[in-house]
Amino acid sequence: MSTTTAQKHVLVVDDNPGDVGLLRQVMDGISGVTVHTASNVTQAHAFLTRLPPYLGAPVPDLILLDLRMPILPGYNIIPLVRREPSLQHIRIV
Repeated sequence: MSTTTAQKHVLVVDDNPGDVGLLRQVMDGISGVTVHTASNVTQAHAFLTRLPPYLGAPVPDLILLDLRMPILPGYNIIPLVRREPSLQHIRIV
């Protein structure tokens, strides 16, 4: 009997490279998890809607979202995720 573990994708949206590095370091130790990053809301929006340069990006299973970022706060990505049927299942922390 073979057991298959589905690959899980986590999108980290954070403008602080130190925080991103720490989260990546922690999650790299978890088998079956791939970490993707966006350093601002504009990049996160492009990733989630598969705009260039994120054509073919996977739909994440989890978004780790920094709410306090310059220019646009992380809160601005939440309505997109909640109103788009293909994204509504994503958990946001």
